[in-house]
Amino acid sequence: MESEQTAEDFFLDFIKDYMLGKISSTNSEYFTAGAFVFDSSRTTDSFDNLGISSLQISHVDCNVLAENVVNFAMTVSYEKKFHDSRHCSVSTRITSTVVHNSGCWKISSLHISVPSELLDFLDFYPLAENADKLAQVRDEFYAHSFNVDADSSKDPLTGILHRGAAKRLIDTALLTQNETPCAFLLFDLDNFKQINDSYGHMAGDEVLVRFSNLLSESFRSGDVVARLGGDEFIVFMKNASLSIVEDRARRIKERVPALAAEYGSNLSTSIGIAIPEKSGTKFEQLYFQADRALYSAKAAGKNDYSFYA
Repeated sequence: MESEQTAEDFFLDFIKDYMLGKISSTNSEYFTAGAFVFDSSRTTDSFDNLGISSLQISHVDCNVLAENVVNFAMTVSYEKKFHDSRHCSVSTRITSTVVHNSGCWKISSLHISVPSELLDFLDFYPLAENADKLAQVRDEFYAHSFNVDADSSKDPLTGILHRGAAKRLIDTALLTQNETPCAFLLFDLDNFKQINDSYGHMAGDEVLVRFSNLLSESFRSGDVVARLGGDEFIVFMKNASLSIVEDRARRIKERVPALAAEYGSNLSTSIGIAIPEKSGTKFEQLYFQADRALYSAKAAGKNDYSFYA
């Protein structure tokens, strides 16, 4: 990297090669020692197989820290454009700090993420191995992304709501809850990875479907039941007292082991529960609280439920 090269030029050249997998996060030519890298690499890899990308720096913030050291915090729009006549694009945000020191540019931090609504699809679209596979994956993506009926809000594997649809419903319910008691339950399947590793992903998918069916059967039609992705699920219970919430959590954890009995698995579920304390609470806050409670349940030995306190 020559010193005359601008930070913008360096970063555009870097990110194009990085997205193509030509540069690893351990490459000292591009990254500083101890650089912080958070990269949803499976996300970018999956969507790279579905189209071409365009990059545009939308914000550059220059802050002189010391002589000959300049930090640029960059927010980059990374848009996927598909090979199709229909308009289709998805965006991910790339935030990076580029440091100029000792005559060259380097990346000291890099963060890549995608909209949460897209995370659901990534579990089901493998990397395309050839043109025929690419066409199949693309068509499946269109079928789920552009279907205007009710199915467009559903998780492709389990048939219950996906994260994006659930978030919208929960945020709407929280705006109008007033003093009505409600609860946010976060479920994680303990030891689920063992099923995938020992019996394959088809067996794992079957268990996920069974668990989603269990949730649908165990809660009321007005409750929000959704899959966040992987083996994480949520339920938002409306107008539910603490005793009812505990009863449902207890029933679910007692029935989970039977879902994978034929695999000889020690499958169970840990449950984190958050109770909104005031109107105006958002999905993200409840998710954070339930996740902390879930961690407590797992730390206590799994196969149990815990309330956020």
